[in-house]
Amino acid sequence: MGTYRVETAKTGRAGCKGTDCKKNQVKIDKGELRFGVLVTIQENTSWTWRHWGCTTPAQIANLKESSGDDIDMVDGYDELPEDAKDKVRRALEQGHVDDEDWKGDVEMNRPGQKGFHVKSPKKKEPKKSKKAKDVSNNDIPSYLNISTSNNYYLQGYSCSIDNL
Repeated sequence: MGTYRVETAKTGRAGCKGTDCKKNQVKIDKGELRFGVLVTIQENTSWTWRHWGCTTPAQIANLKESSGDDIDMVDGYDELPEDAKDKVRRALEQGHVDDEDWKGDVEMNRPGQKGFHVKSPKKKEPKKSKKAKDVSNNDIPSYLNISTSNNYYLQGYSCSIDNL
């Protein structure tokens, strides 16, 4: 048994680990082609599954590498129906799942790309001025009493600038 596996879903219980599907708790329907990764957590191993359309080009590259570029070495491949075998074969040849199966932005479904969606540029916020603001006596709140001795009084508490 390898680290990766392709198969048709046996039940409709498995949740997809693709970013959008996981956020929306989307299940993989029974009979749907899926891609699995064997994970080990605290000495327990189990499969995590993705829709075939949620399989990234990086995962296809990993699948290709782990199978030694031999499609017959892909775990589960020999058990697939012919149409699913064709999809897996094409994905290994082109380095990504077919665009019509891909659930993200098509631009991201190419070898070397990461993620599902094209990132929009972040808006830059204007920098705040670091200059000190001139404060007149009218701008000082009435509950803050300032004396010329560098002592400040706030609601019964006193503090000296010298002590800070």
